[in-house]
Amino acid sequence: MFCSYAIGDWTNGTPPFPYEYERYNEKYNAKGLVVNDEQYKLYREIIEMALSGMSPNKIALNLNHRGILTKKGNYWSNVIIQRLLIDETHLGKIISNKTQGDGHKNKKPNAKKVKSLPKDEWIEVENCHEPVKTQEEHDIISNMIASRNIVPHRARKQTHAFSGIVRCGKCGHCMTFGKNTSHKDTMMLKPCWYKDRLGNICRNGGVVLSTFEDIIFSEIKKFKDNFEIESAELSKVNVNVLQKSIEEKETALKKFQNAIDVVNDSYDLGDYSREEWLTRKKKWEDKVNATRNEMYELKKQLNSIPEISSEIRQQNLEDFFNNITATTTSEERNNLFKTIIESIIWLKDGNDISVKINYK
Repeated sequence: MFCSYAIGDWTNGTPPFPYEYERYNEKYNAKGLVVNDEQYKLYREIIEMALSGMSPNKIALNLNHRGILTKKGNYWSNVIIQRLLIDETHLGKIISNKTQGDGHKNKKPNAKKVKSLPKDEWIEVENCHEPVKTQEEHDIISNMIASRNIVPHRARKQTHAFSGIVRCGKCGHCMTFGKNTSHKDTMMLKPCWYKDRLGNICRNGGVVLSTFEDIIFSEIKKFKDNFEIESAELSKVNVNVLQKSIEEKETALKKFQNAIDVVNDSYDLGDYSREEWLTRKKKWEDKVNATRNEMYELKKQLNSIPEISSEIRQQNLEDFFNNITATTTSEERNNLFKTIIESIIWLKDGNDISVKINYK
């Protein structure tokens, strides 16, 4: 018998996989959750993969390669899998009172800001619905995930002059710096090894740090030397043109997203084979990602117009060149770079290098 009093009712929106709200076939739980038997089979497979030592990312790749998608028809991700694995709803309990305040985007002006409450103030109600994992399984998986998520102390700091600034020109993800695997004393901008939802690696090339620094300093110096010309061109940028371009991109984005929905619907109707469906879906997802990156760049241009005057930008450039050689720590250099640079877009294909610097 599952709990039926109000405090154990399901009030958190869409039930987590593999549950349904109130009813599934002959199962019924008033204002509660019931297990979807078909989804349960996949859920237990995910649990078994996790218990065998597979990481959330590898589990997601496994499902995506097999053409198994989420309830909403999307690819699985390591974040989705991790949340699924540590969700305590699957133990048959409901936990409430975790937060206080209004966290909605369009909240009332007088609403209190949302804040997390300490665990001793949470309300836990046991036996509210059928559990789909044991407490022992939950503890083992949670400990395994926690051990993988430990972040090295150095990684939390600004360990390099360009930390958080360099973005991949192929996939848009942040690029990192580290020691060369073959020459331990040589620092370099590491190649981008970001994997998409199917495990395809980006493979944007890296470069030795000294070469990277030479390229960036050369670009900044050219910008400073031609600043009067650059600033004059910036002042001529027509805000309306930029806004129109953004609107056009937003319209195109909606069309591409609709195309993904159509492809998914056609697959459900049996019009496509699984292989053809995945190919078509990836085609439109690539267009969605490319359009979003283009919108990001356009919005950066638009937002930069009123933010910093030519006089302030000129002064920031002067301060940068006056102080960059005198700074002694990576944190100081990183802060100094961030006074003039919003981001560096890096692209290297073989010996061909392309660099774009978005200035503040």
